Amino acid sequence: MSNNLIALADFGSTFTKLSLVDVNSGRLIGNGQRPTCIDTDVIDGYRKTLEDVCSTVGINPEGIKGLAASSAGGGLSVAAIGLVEDYTASAARQAALNAGARVQKIWSGRLNAACSTALNSLAPDVMLFSGGTDGGHTQQVLENAATLAGSSYKCPVIIACNSAAAEVAAEIFAAKGFEVVVTANVLPEIDNMNIEPAREAINRLFVEQVILGKGLSNTSEFSDKVIMPTPEAVLIATDLFSKGTESSAGVGDIMTIDIGGATTDIHSAKRETALGRGLSMHGPSYPTLMRSVQGDLGMRWNADNVLKEDTVWLEEMFRERDLDPKIMRDTCYKRISDPHFLATTNSLDGILDQLLATSCAALSIQRHCGSSRAVYVPNQGLDIIQEGTDFRDVPLLVGTGGVLIHMENGIDALEAALSRQGTTTLAPKSPRFVLDTQYILATAGLLSTVSPQAAFNLMKTELMPD
Repeated sequence: MSNNLIALADFGSTFTKLSLVDVNSGRLIGNGQRPTCIDTDVIDGYRKTLEDVCSTVGINPEGIKGLAASSAGGGLSVAAIGLVEDYTASAARQAALNAGARVQKIWSGRLNAACSTALNSLAPDVMLFSGGTDGGHTQQVLENAATLAGSSYKCPVIIACNSAAAEVAAEIFAAKGFEVVVTANVLPEIDNMNIEPAREAINRLFVEQVILGKGLSNTSEFSDKVIMPTPEAVLIATDLFSKGTESSAGVGDIMTIDIGGATTDIHSAKRETALGRGLSMHGPSYPTLMRSVQGDLGMRWNADNVLKEDTVWLEEMFRERDLDPKIMRDTCYKRISDPHFLATTNSLDGILDQLLATSCAALSIQRHCGSSRAVYVPNQGLDIIQEGTDFRDVPLLVGTGGVLIHMENGIDALEAALSRQGTTTLAPKSPRFVLDTQYILATAGLLSTVSPQAAFNLMKTELMPD
């Protein structure tokens, strides 16, 4: 039986999670988790978790092959550069996010020596350099390249700018000692993002920089197993679940939200990104497959930021429960000082976790989704402008992350988050809510590289058994 099994692991900064799956059918055999051994060797946690799971289900772990995703060590950090914030810089940012990277900095416009100096303190793993549509601006693109190339900090640079300037920009960086990869423009036309080539280039560098370069393991076993960053695994699974396979129809448009201790991530897949009814588009059309990460919204490390961003609503919720809002700050700082803190249901901390989860979800959904606004056009009257993607008709929202999984009413937090969306936010209106209690999405993303059908079966069985 072990010949049909595969161990699929997710190396997180806190826990290493592992699922044992039948590669032919997609059936989940067992799963478990252990703390990630960041201070020693992360492969130790993998081996112990595999032994735990195999012991539970009565299987010999010998000979079981494995694949893994990783976000341990902070993942891959990217500095994204463009000419115009709403266009090329936005496209570069989306390419990095879809690759599962952490966007550390976004620069646009005319760059100066301060940007070059700032690279030293930012120390990104990769620089994604864009600017100009194909056949568009070249002079400012090349001036920006020369400015950044003057930095004493060296990291790989992915050139994804105006094709007319790409080779010259590459020569500028290479002459200053940067490793350079040239790929297609992320915004070849003003209304058309083309982020897939840059995403693939970032993913290749992830394997080289994060897996091999951050000293997470001294063994070749780790580098052999890890094939992608965890967020990309989730995005791949989201896309597969939406589209389906040759033999199985997909579930259609979908949004997933993962509320973590430090960040809140949203992944979405739509079959098309046409304009909403009665709307005119401003800015480029976003891809049908998207990821966004809110680095300031998390349940533990960023609890104080959540309070800062959503103070009015959180204080109102405390007063409705006859609780003193003044105690919120102390309880938030308790979470920061002890990120592994677990709240008990119906306690004061349990109530705050429920509210913080709602805040994280509500703010993240608002930032991920498009919006509409009324603009007066002389001699024509009002025009309703759409910016970003319209998700109002998305029928399925999947929630995951420890807080949603372990709290008694995780779906209630997601429902409350959607109910808080304003009339201008193009968020899902009445989706079905599902909780990924077994962390199936990352597992399925990995499994899809071996068998898309088995991966789809796994998600269908575990997430939507009815």
